Amino acid sequence: MSSSFISADDLRDYLKNSEPAFNAKVGLYQRPGADNGYHTRLTSKDTTHPTCINFDYALALLMTGEKSDRERAIGILRTLLPLQDTVPTHLTYGIWPWYQDEPLEMMNPPDWNWADFCGLRVAQVLRHHTGALPEDLMCDLRAALGHAAYSIFRRNIQTAYTNIAIMGSFVALAAAELLSDARIGEYGRRRLQDVIDALVACDGFAEYNSPNYTIEIVNICERALHLVGKPEHTNPIKELHARVWGLIADFFHPGTAQWGGPQSRSYQTWLEPGQVLFFTRRLGFALPQRPGVKSRPGSLLGGPSLYPELPCPSALTERFRELPEKVVEQEKRFLPPTMPRPPLIGKSWMTPTAALGSANRALMWVQTRSVLGYLKTDEDPALQFRLRFLHDGRDFSSAFNFNDQKGPHVLSVMSLILDGGSFHPTLNRPPDSSFEAKDFRMRFELLGCGVTAVKTKGFELRGGKYRVAILPGVSVFDGKAVTWEITKLEDGWAVDAICHAGEARVFPFKEIGRTLLCAGISVLEGDEAAPEVEPMLDGEKDGEAAITWVRMGEKLQVKAWNRPRAENP
Repeated sequence: MSSSFISADDLRDYLKNSEPAFNAKVGLYQRPGADNGYHTRLTSKDTTHPTCINFDYALALLMTGEKSDRERAIGILRTLLPLQDTVPTHLTYGIWPWYQDEPLEMMNPPDWNWADFCGLRVAQVLRHHTGALPEDLMCDLRAALGHAAYSIFRRNIQTAYTNIAIMGSFVALAAAELLSDARIGEYGRRRLQDVIDALVACDGFAEYNSPNYTIEIVNICERALHLVGKPEHTNPIKELHARVWGLIADFFHPGTAQWGGPQSRSYQTWLEPGQVLFFTRRLGFALPQRPGVKSRPGSLLGGPSLYPELPCPSALTERFRELPEKVVEQEKRFLPPTMPRPPLIGKSWMTPTAALGSANRALMWVQTRSVLGYLKTDEDPALQFRLRFLHDGRDFSSAFNFNDQKGPHVLSVMSLILDGGSFHPTLNRPPDSSFEAKDFRMRFELLGCGVTAVKTKGFELRGGKYRVAILPGVSVFDGKAVTWEITKLEDGWAVDAICHAGEARVFPFKEIGRTLLCAGISVLEGDEAAPEVEPMLDGEKDGEAAITWVRMGEKLQVKAWNRPRAENP
């Protein structure tokens, strides 16, 4: 018999669909690896046996109450538990590898978050399935939860690492109740309160407006409330759950059924089917899915919930149907004023059929959406506009973007940083900040059906009644003027500022010449006049440039680096 919050039919269908992927020889569910470029050396060409998903698979098996499913779940758990590092003196103490096929010592590097992800699932087995498991396995599960909890305690992630700060506190609270450990309970409560205090002090998490992380936070709040029972634990979790829904509502754009920008830590730019299903289950009405959008390989969303789902707070549900006003503009501060870093501010502009958002400062790696827009047209329910900086065709994490926005207009400036990586900000960084490249370019892209591009005084990316005008300002890379051109993409068009294209050469960022890429962006409707005056350089001093763009009497201003800087951005 299934748990009351999931139907027996849904659970059985999930297990039936998963059956072909079960590898009886290994004793685990299998799937292709992921091509994410960090933590693992395995790729989509490799068959893998993921630890976290197999914990969920074991939970689903235990929920049926069937003897054969219970026996398989026991086998899975006995296979997974020995993969955890249980030696307290090891750096990887308490964590699991991503895959059974790639031990911790072979990862590139190990992911300490797997103490949090796997620990939460071990806690769920202990909370709800003790009667179905042999005592020796229960002892091993309790030990595994203790190792995970104290790995989290020792690592002591701060609130800026949003979802892990929250998830780790939940693992600690569950361990406190399940293992009768008062010390880890006090730690979990203090850490959770720190998260809530930081959220109260500003308008969002440091890893701001992340579709993936924010949905994950809602999910883990729901799961945590399934794992703990003491009011001193459940009450702050419920408070956090309500606050997080408020954050989602702030940036959701009903007209395109998309999550508006700016965004950090985003794994995709259109909502994928599992994310749309997340909203549909909790809002009480169906959101439309943009045609042609597929789930990412390895997405954890879309299957049956293994814990009770909670509805969106009723006071917020109408915000997902329509905007409260015809034009909505907002400004949000994402870092508490006490943090020793420059302010991190997100701005957004929304109408019933258009949305544009930007962050005042952002590192341009693959998960960043520093300038992001959506447009609804007759041909496409959600055209996607995005700013990128590319190194040999991949998003480059040593580029840094500064923006100022008023309404549908953004002044955007791109600079470089030192001591960063190429694909990932901190992994595999070149020791001397030198990068070999065949191609460096800043890209403004509009993707979707019916998109065109034309050269005007600047450039325009067009879709339906909308035009996204790109007006270049001062733009140099390594002391040389860049070339601007229109590029046809597989599913849209782009305006590119080409910094280098041709033979591979090494760019030593510590010695690179003046570098500054600047443009004005305007979302225009119908025959609305395009901007004529380009962004202007006001002056340069001490490695910093001041740029101003005057548009219809509105002044946008940005200060940006004109040479790479080695500092925490």
